[in-house]
Amino acid sequence: MPPLERRRSAYQPKSDSNAEPPSDNRAPDGEQHPPLSPGSSQNSGGRGPSGDSRTRPEYCGRRPEIRRTTPAVAPALPEDLAGAYRIEFERTFRYPYSVIACLVGNALLTTALWFWTPKALLPLFFNVHELFFFPIVLASWMVSDVPATNEFGPDARRILAALDDPTMLTRLLRAKHLVLWTLVAPTVICVAIVVGLESDRWLTMFFVLAWVVTVPLSSLGLASWVGIIWPYHPLPFRQRAHLALPWTRKWFRWIVLLVLPYGIVPLFGYLTLGPTLGLWHYAFSRSFRIGGHLLALTVLVEIPLSVWLWTWSTRYATVIARRRSVRLRQFLQDPSLG
Repeated sequence: MPPLERRRSAYQPKSDSNAEPPSDNRAPDGEQHPPLSPGSSQNSGGRGPSGDSRTRPEYCGRRPEIRRTTPAVAPALPEDLAGAYRIEFERTFRYPYSVIACLVGNALLTTALWFWTPKALLPLFFNVHELFFFPIVLASWMVSDVPATNEFGPDARRILAALDDPTMLTRLLRAKHLVLWTLVAPTVICVAIVVGLESDRWLTMFFVLAWVVTVPLSSLGLASWVGIIWPYHPLPFRQRAHLALPWTRKWFRWIVLLVLPYGIVPLFGYLTLGPTLGLWHYAFSRSFRIGGHLLALTVLVEIPLSVWLWTWSTRYATVIARRRSVRLRQFLQDPSLG
C-alpha cells in the first residue's frame, strides 16, 4: 500500500461487517428521526408540530407569498367565431355580472346627465345637445368602461391558451366586441325609436341608427390595445389590499386604468369620425343646421371606415400581444401581480 493511502486508512474507523447499514432516516449521531417532509431540509431551523427541527423550513423575515397560477390543463378554445361568440355570451351572464353592471351603470349615468344637468354645465359633458344625438351619446358612453379596455385580465386562462395563435386570439377579441355590441345595440335602437316618435324626424333617426350599429365597433377594436399593454386582474378590493406590491402599482395604476376608458374610448370614437369632423366644422362655420343630409353623408363615409378599422385593429392587437408575449404570460399567470 502506498504511504499516502496507509496514512488515510489509519484515521478511518474500522467497520463492523455484521452491523446493520444505517437507514436513510438515521442521523450521523445514530439517533433515529422521522422522515423529512417534502420541501424541508436538514439545515432548516424551523420546528414542525412534533418539535423536530427538520420538518419545516425556516423563513427569514416575511413569509413568502403563495402565488396562484393558472391550471396546467388548457381550456377548450372555439373552432370558429360563432362558437367564440356563444361562449363569451354565456360568460357575460354569469356571476359576478361585471359587464352587465358596467353597461347598465353607464346607461343610467348618461341618461341622468343628459336630462337633469343644468344648462350651464352641459358643455362639460356634451358638445352637442340635440335630442336625436342622444342615442349616439348613449352608445358611446355605454361602451366606455373597463370591459372595452381590460379584456385579457378577466379571461386569463383562455388568453394564455391562445396567446401563441394569432388567429385564435383575434377570434376571442372579436367575440368579446360582438357581445358588447349585442347588448348595446338593441338598447340604443329602442331609445332611438322613442326619440323618433317624440321628434318626428324619422329620416334623421334612420341615419343615427346606421351610425350606432357600426361606428362603436371601431372604438372597441382600438381600445383593446390598452388591455394588452396594461392589463390587470379583476381582484376583489380586500384581496387587492393584501397584495405585496408598491402602492403605485397596487392602487395608482389600478385606479388610472379604471377611469381611463371614460376618456380614451370616446377619443378613439373621435378619431373614427375624423373624415367627417371636417364636414361638420364646415357646416357649423356656414351656420348650417345638422340635419338628415349631413348625417347621411357622415354615415356613408363612417360605416365602411369603421368596419375596416375594427377588422384591422383586432388583427393588429395580436401583433402587440406577440411582441409582449413574455410579459403577458408572466402577468396573466400570477394574480398577485395586480
